[in-house]
Amino acid sequence: MERIKIITHSCDPATVTYDPVTDVWVSKQGFPHIKNEFIPEHTEWIDITLPWWTVVYNGNLLSIDWTVLDHKPGFQKAFQAVAKEKLKKSSLAYIADINLMLTYVAPLLKDEWQDFADVSTSDVLRIWEELKGSYKIVLREFYRQMVDMGIGGAKSDVAYELKSWKARNDTVVLRDVLSWHETRGALTSSEEKVLREVLSSGEENESYRECAVRIFAWLLLDTLKRPSQILTIRKDGLREVKSANGTSEWFVEIKPVKHQAGLPSRWWRVSEELAKAIIAFSEWKSVAKLQAEFDKMIVWDCPSLLDHGVVASVDAKSELTNYIAKRKVRSPRTKKSLHVTPTRIRHTGATRLAFQGVSRDLISEILEHDSPDSAQFYIDAAGVEIVPEIERAGRQMGNIFYELNKGFFQGRLVPELGDQPPVFVPEASPTPLIVGTCSRDTLKDGACPRHPFLACYDGCSCFYAWNNPDPHGKALEHFEKEIERWKKSIEAAEQQHMSHLVADKTLASYQRAVTAVQEVLSQIKG
Repeated sequence: MERIKIITHSCDPATVTYDPVTDVWVSKQGFPHIKNEFIPEHTEWIDITLPWWTVVYNGNLLSIDWTVLDHKPGFQKAFQAVAKEKLKKSSLAYIADINLMLTYVAPLLKDEWQDFADVSTSDVLRIWEELKGSYKIVLREFYRQMVDMGIGGAKSDVAYELKSWKARNDTVVLRDVLSWHETRGALTSSEEKVLREVLSSGEENESYRECAVRIFAWLLLDTLKRPSQILTIRKDGLREVKSANGTSEWFVEIKPVKHQAGLPSRWWRVSEELAKAIIAFSEWKSVAKLQAEFDKMIVWDCPSLLDHGVVASVDAKSELTNYIAKRKVRSPRTKKSLHVTPTRIRHTGATRLAFQGVSRDLISEILEHDSPDSAQFYIDAAGVEIVPEIERAGRQMGNIFYELNKGFFQGRLVPELGDQPPVFVPEASPTPLIVGTCSRDTLKDGACPRHPFLACYDGCSCFYAWNNPDPHGKALEHFEKEIERWKKSIEAAEQQHMSHLVADKTLASYQRAVTAVQEVLSQIKG
């Protein structure tokens, strides 16, 4: 099949005119455009001349291929009308979501359907179930607006039903994103360590391009930001902040993207080692020249930089793959070439935060998610999906996940019990069984608001665990009994079609506690 070359026509804001009949802006050459004002001070122009609506954004050509609906003009017209309205104010990143939604929806439309007037609620549900979570959200938004605009045969009762349908399948997302697959999901702790060593060392005779790619990946690892955010850091986007005692902290200025584009830039902390590598990189004459010309920190001679003023994410990802292959980086787990992508780096950092007990809101803030619910995937995975898999894999592969697992137990072992308040195993008989003490300063910090026993193991740094395996063995038995009890509670709730969300979260807490006790016992045995 011959590949179609998608082009985009430029638009000079000084000569463009508005056509009220078609509700579009027309360039001097006669090409129609949508005026995107998502960022008021930086207007973008979306070319809608051809069946492919196009715009260049952060060095990438974004497009919507309307030809997928050429066989369904009724649907095509309605979808285009909604897209025209949404793209006036939405982030340009929304273009990719629209395009993918249409790509998946188009083949599901039956031959006899002219528009949504011919589509029953059950048929809409069938289409809905075929889509991935993010595309379901886009379809729901479009359908709702078709109802509001009175177009496309969309029905208000169906829109009401759509509102109540769940758009995400958490289990599928977790397994796909967070599983320890050879090429997908988070890196193991040992793989991450190898990657850090490679990125921080470089090669003696590396080119400035290789150095740029290395720093690009290192910034991804330190900040957990998206590739487009790293690639748009300005050349002077590195800042040193000195404290009163003379020590330095380093920060990079990063712009929000996707649906948060247009918000003020924020400064994110990076290691001093990385900061010095960035400074050394900027001292190359060829680098300094490109940085001065395009006002970007990460630069190398490539078409996307020369044409659009920023290295495209797709180019950076390709260069990263080549860089890792050239360095012959191997996974300590699989003994094969380590598969590294920006997505894996981001998921690795988020997973590590979840295992360390970082709150959902903080993970969401670091990743700059639109909703904290996205970060909840990592929390849930840590407590329910991933822990059993890690335990099984760890036993089979020499405890390769040890560093990751110990994130649950944040306290420390002590050879003897001090004067601090003791921590007991609940319902131990005939006498209370002490597993450790609590070092929390209640006068300064107040009483502990968490579970007095469960939370001690589950990530509390104030827990001083007694260096004696016997009481912890009893604690493990207690938690395992509680897990069985809560599982039965969930089964009973399911049989009665009742909600068991609270029980799910409680079960996850006990499962994390089991992992923590096993970690304590592992440390005691040495």
